[in-house]
Amino acid sequence: MKIRNLIFLAVFATGFVACDELEEASTIVVSTKFDIEVPVAPDQNVSVALKSVSADEEHLFSGQADFNLANNPDLAASVNKIKSLVLNGGSVDVPQLSSPNEILTMTIEVYLGTQKIVGLTKTNLTASSNTFTSEDIAALTALQNQLSSAPGETYTFKLNGKANYPVDTTVKVKFNSDVKASIL
Repeated sequence: MKIRNLIFLAVFATGFVACDELEEASTIVVSTKFDIEVPVAPDQNVSVALKSVSADEEHLFSGQADFNLANNPDLAASVNKIKSLVLNGGSVDVPQLSSPNEILTMTIEVYLGTQKIVGLTKTNLTASSNTFTSEDIAALTALQNQLSSAPGETYTFKLNGKANYPVDTTVKVKFNSDVKASIL
């Protein structure tokens, strides 16, 4: 009887080890980039005078674009099998930004439906500093947690801001990421 119990215990323990090894072997890590292109345009030609000696004008702009992990070719086949997602930094590139033009403020907000997930703001973007990395770790963590928990959803990236010139371009929001997904 004792031998039968020992054999049963050995088979049972081996099954647990085998399951853990199978799960680990069936998990892949994909390093990929998410590029969200957001077309922005002047807000109905609204401008207001700045309170400065130079009476420059302030131009409002906005735009939005949808984003879904399934649109990434590296993840399309496994988007519903994502176990975790880590964002390794993010940046925003404003093409066609040339001196003396400056973006005074830019806010990026990410929504799932009507629920705001995260918001980031950058000030004083110029021709020599037209990209930035998020310094708000809490916002980046909130976004990666949301993408991990609902990877098949479509998110909306909304941009708005003020510049000293009429902004009419495509802003590129970029994230580097490591994604763990099951291959089974």
